[in-house]
Amino acid sequence: MRKIIGAMFALTLAMTGVSQTASATPVGLSGPWASTPTPANPGTFDPLHIGTTVVGLSVALGENVDYIGRLSDGAVVFNPLQAGLAGASLSGTGLTGKSGTWTFVSGADVYQIVAVEIDAGNFFGIGLGDIYLTNPIANSGNWDTSDFGTARFHPNLNYLDFYGVKIGSADVPEPMSLMLVGGGLAGLGFTRRKKRA
Repeated sequence: MRKIIGAMFALTLAMTGVSQTASATPVGLSGPWASTPTPANPGTFDPLHIGTTVVGLSVALGENVDYIGRLSDGAVVFNPLQAGLAGASLSGTGLTGKSGTWTFVSGADVYQIVAVEIDAGNFFGIGLGDIYLTNPIANSGNWDTSDFGTARFHPNLNYLDFYGVKIGSADVPEPMSLMLVGGGLAGLGFTRRKKRA
């Protein structure tokens, strides 16, 4: 009898977990690829956690992955070690709730977001982070905290962390190229003026 009750309990638990995970995976993301405890404070970066995630993603995807930055309610903090993020923007909706959207626009360097970490609330002082892979790769999508526990414990968003792959640089003309074009235009103007005279 104990074995039957244990088997039924295990089956119920498994079915509950599958249905929650399947229904909660945000559109445009796959996973979670990993679930880890994280700092509960949205303004606190954990270099060890971020570094481990960067290395893990780089190995898993076979590409050099960079940490982009963090989006939380009313705040965007970009990775200060990535100068190519100058001019970039991160925005989102529902940042104090249980679901919403996110959008990333590249700056000086062009990045594709390859992973989004959704950190949901804090349970006994511990943040709970699920890392999802963008699928297909896109610079906008949805987030959802339904993967975090049961309906009784369904926390609000704490923050979103973004990881990306650099795919190029924005085309900024070099000063020498601008001088050559300007000189050429000036020469054309001078030649036309001379012909008229």
